[in-house]
Amino acid sequence: MRREMLNCTTGAFAGVGRVFASEPLAHGAVLFRTHGDGDRDAAMKPSRFSHWCADAIAIALLAFVTSAVGADAAPYQTRAGADDVQRVVIVGGSYFFRPDHIVVQAGRSLEITVRVEPGVIPHRFVLESTDGKVLADVPLGKKAKTLRFALPAGDYLFHCPNRLLLFKSHRERGMAGVLEVQE
Repeated sequence: MRREMLNCTTGAFAGVGRVFASEPLAHGAVLFRTHGDGDRDAAMKPSRFSHWCADAIAIALLAFVTSAVGADAAPYQTRAGADDVQRVVIVGGSYFFRPDHIVVQAGRSLEITVRVEPGVIPHRFVLESTDGKVLADVPLGKKAKTLRFALPAGDYLFHCPNRLLLFKSHRERGMAGVLEVQE
Protein backbone atom coordinates (compact mmCIF):
# COMPACT_ATOMS: atom_id res chain seq x y z
CA MET A 1 0.00 0.00 0.00
CA ARG A 2 2.36 2.72 -1.19
CA ARG A 3 0.26 5.83 -1.83
CA GLU A 4 1.52 9.36 -2.45
CA MET A 5 -0.09 12.07 -0.34
CA LEU A 6 -0.14 15.88 -0.44
CA ASN A 7 2.87 18.09 0.21
CA CYS A 8 3.06 18.71 3.93
CA THR A 9 3.31 22.20 5.36
CA THR A 10 2.21 21.69 8.96
CA GLY A 11 2.34 19.10 11.69
CA ALA A 12 4.86 16.30 12.12
CA PHE A 13 5.88 16.37 8.46
CA ALA A 14 6.31 20.14 8.01
CA GLY A 15 8.81 20.93 5.28
CA VAL A 16 9.60 17.33 4.35
CA GLY A 17 8.17 17.39 0.84
CA ARG A 18 6.09 14.43 -0.31
CA VAL A 19 4.86 11.83 2.16
CA PHE A 20 4.19 8.20 1.32
CA ALA A 21 2.08 5.82 3.41
CA SER A 22 4.20 2.74 3.62
CA GLU A 23 3.16 0.01 6.03
CA PRO A 24 0.91 -0.62 9.03
CA LEU A 25 2.58 -1.07 12.43
CA ALA A 26 1.46 -2.55 15.72
CA HIS A 27 -1.47 -0.91 17.55
CA GLY A 28 -2.90 0.46 14.29
CA ALA A 29 -0.22 3.11 13.69
CA VAL A 30 0.98 3.69 10.14
CA LEU A 31 4.62 4.18 9.13
CA PHE A 32 5.12 7.06 6.73
CA ARG A 33 8.19 7.38 4.58
CA THR A 34 9.01 10.91 3.48
CA HIS A 35 11.01 12.09 0.49
CA GLY A 36 12.15 15.66 0.22
CA ASP A 37 14.24 18.01 2.35
CA GLY A 38 14.52 15.53 5.23
CA ASP A 39 14.41 11.80 4.62
CA ARG A 40 12.84 10.45 7.77
CA ASP A 41 10.23 7.93 8.82
CA ALA A 42 7.52 8.64 11.34
CA ALA A 43 4.68 6.72 12.87
CA MET A 44 1.28 8.33 13.16
CA LYS A 45 -1.46 7.13 15.46
CA PRO A 46 -4.77 6.29 13.80
CA SER A 47 -6.62 9.10 15.53
CA ARG A 48 -4.35 11.76 14.04
CA PHE A 49 -4.29 10.02 10.67
CA SER A 50 -8.06 9.56 10.64
CA HIS A 51 -8.59 13.26 11.42
CA TRP A 52 -6.34 14.17 8.50
CA CYS A 53 -8.25 11.78 6.22
CA ALA A 54 -11.61 13.09 7.39
CA ASP A 55 -10.52 16.68 6.70
CA ALA A 56 -9.20 15.77 3.24
CA ILE A 57 -12.39 13.90 2.35
CA ALA A 58 -14.59 16.75 3.58
CA ILE A 59 -12.67 19.30 1.50
CA ALA A 60 -12.83 17.11 -1.62
CA LEU A 61 -16.55 16.51 -1.12
CA LEU A 62 -17.23 20.22 -0.62
CA ALA A 63 -15.33 21.08 -3.83
CA PHE A 64 -17.30 18.44 -5.77
CA VAL A 65 -20.68 19.59 -4.45
CA THR A 66 -19.85 23.25 -5.13
CA SER A 67 -18.85 22.55 -8.73
CA ALA A 68 -21.88 20.33 -9.30
CA VAL A 69 -24.27 22.97 -7.97
CA GLY A 70 -22.72 25.68 -10.16
CA ALA A 71 -23.00 23.50 -13.27
CA ASP A 72 -26.74 22.93 -12.85
CA ALA A 73 -27.70 26.35 -11.53
CA ALA A 74 -31.03 27.72 -12.72
CA PRO A 75 -30.95 30.58 -15.24
CA TYR A 76 -30.95 34.12 -13.90
CA GLN A 77 -34.41 35.66 -14.37
CA THR A 78 -34.57 39.44 -14.75
CA ARG A 79 -37.48 41.50 -13.52
CA ALA A 80 -38.53 44.84 -14.91
CA GLY A 81 -38.06 47.81 -12.59
CA ALA A 82 -40.55 50.63 -11.99
CA ASP A 83 -39.42 52.20 -15.29
CA ASP A 84 -40.21 48.90 -17.13
CA VAL A 85 -36.50 48.31 -17.88
CA GLN A 86 -35.00 44.87 -17.27
CA ARG A 87 -31.53 45.09 -15.72
CA VAL A 88 -28.78 42.53 -15.32
CA VAL A 89 -25.15 42.79 -14.22
CA ILE A 90 -22.72 40.37 -15.87
CA VAL A 91 -19.33 39.90 -14.23
CA GLY A 92 -16.43 38.47 -16.23
CA GLY A 93 -13.29 36.95 -14.80
CA SER A 94 -10.78 34.17 -15.26
CA TYR A 95 -12.55 32.38 -18.11
CA PHE A 96 -16.13 32.80 -16.85
CA PHE A 97 -19.15 35.04 -17.04
CA ARG A 98 -21.54 35.16 -14.11
CA PRO A 99 -24.42 34.63 -14.64
CA ASP A 100 -23.89 32.58 -17.78
CA HIS A 101 -27.57 31.94 -18.56
CA ILE A 102 -29.97 34.87 -18.42
CA VAL A 103 -33.70 34.91 -19.22
CA VAL A 104 -35.43 38.18 -20.18
CA GLN A 105 -38.78 39.12 -21.71
CA ALA A 106 -39.08 40.32 -25.31
CA GLY A 107 -40.74 43.69 -25.93
CA ARG A 108 -39.10 45.43 -22.96
CA SER A 109 -35.92 47.45 -22.76
CA LEU A 110 -32.92 45.52 -21.49
CA GLU A 111 -29.99 47.13 -19.71
CA ILE A 112 -26.86 44.98 -19.40
CA THR A 113 -24.05 46.23 -17.19
CA VAL A 114 -20.75 44.41 -17.75
CA ARG A 115 -17.68 44.55 -15.55
CA VAL A 116 -14.61 42.46 -14.88
CA GLU A 117 -13.18 41.05 -11.66
CA PRO A 118 -9.70 42.30 -10.81
CA GLY A 119 -6.99 40.44 -12.67
CA VAL A 120 -4.27 40.82 -15.29
CA ILE A 121 -5.91 38.95 -18.18
CA PRO A 122 -7.79 41.29 -20.56
CA HIS A 123 -11.36 40.28 -21.46
CA ARG A 124 -14.11 41.49 -23.80
CA PHE A 125 -17.87 41.11 -23.85
CA VAL A 126 -19.28 40.23 -27.26
CA LEU A 127 -23.03 39.78 -27.76
CA GLU A 128 -24.14 38.09 -30.98
CA SER A 129 -27.63 38.00 -32.48
CA THR A 130 -29.39 34.77 -33.37
CA ASP A 131 -27.91 34.96 -36.88
CA GLY A 132 -24.34 35.56 -35.62
CA LYS A 133 -24.23 39.35 -36.16
CA VAL A 134 -22.24 41.20 -33.49
CA LEU A 135 -24.54 43.49 -31.48
CA ALA A 136 -21.91 44.60 -28.94
CA ASP A 137 -18.14 44.28 -28.57
CA VAL A 138 -16.94 45.94 -25.38
CA PRO A 139 -13.52 45.66 -23.70
CA LEU A 140 -14.00 44.93 -20.00
CA GLY A 141 -12.16 47.23 -17.64
CA LYS A 142 -12.20 48.44 -14.07
CA LYS A 143 -15.16 50.70 -14.79
CA ALA A 144 -18.51 49.02 -15.49
CA LYS A 145 -20.13 49.66 -18.87
CA THR A 146 -23.87 49.70 -19.50
CA LEU A 147 -25.48 48.60 -22.78
CA ARG A 148 -29.15 49.06 -23.77
CA PHE A 149 -31.09 46.81 -26.10
CA ALA A 150 -34.62 46.03 -27.26
CA LEU A 151 -34.31 42.46 -28.53
CA PRO A 152 -36.80 40.18 -30.27
CA ALA A 153 -37.29 36.64 -28.96
CA GLY A 154 -34.41 34.23 -29.47
CA ASP A 155 -31.19 32.93 -27.95
CA TYR A 156 -28.24 35.33 -28.04
CA LEU A 157 -24.70 34.15 -27.38
CA PHE A 158 -22.28 36.26 -25.36
CA HIS A 159 -18.60 35.40 -25.01
CA CYS A 160 -15.03 36.64 -24.75
CA PRO A 161 -13.16 36.07 -28.03
CA ASN A 162 -9.70 36.95 -26.67
CA ARG A 163 -6.89 34.49 -27.29
CA LEU A 164 -3.21 34.43 -26.38
CA LEU A 165 -0.99 33.22 -29.21
CA LEU A 166 -1.81 29.58 -30.02
CA PHE A 167 -3.70 28.81 -26.81
CA LYS A 168 -7.44 28.19 -26.64
CA SER A 169 -9.61 31.28 -26.81
CA HIS A 170 -11.39 32.43 -23.68
CA ARG A 171 -14.64 31.27 -25.28
CA GLU A 172 -13.18 27.78 -25.78
CA ARG A 173 -12.17 27.78 -22.11
CA GLY A 174 -15.78 28.36 -21.03
CA MET A 175 -16.08 32.14 -20.99
CA ALA A 176 -19.44 32.19 -22.73
CA GLY A 177 -23.13 32.34 -21.95
CA VAL A 178 -26.64 32.60 -23.33
CA LEU A 179 -29.09 35.46 -23.18
CA GLU A 180 -32.52 33.89 -23.67
CA VAL A 181 -35.17 36.38 -24.78
CA GLN A 182 -38.66 34.89 -24.32
CA GLU A 183 -42.07 36.03 -25.63
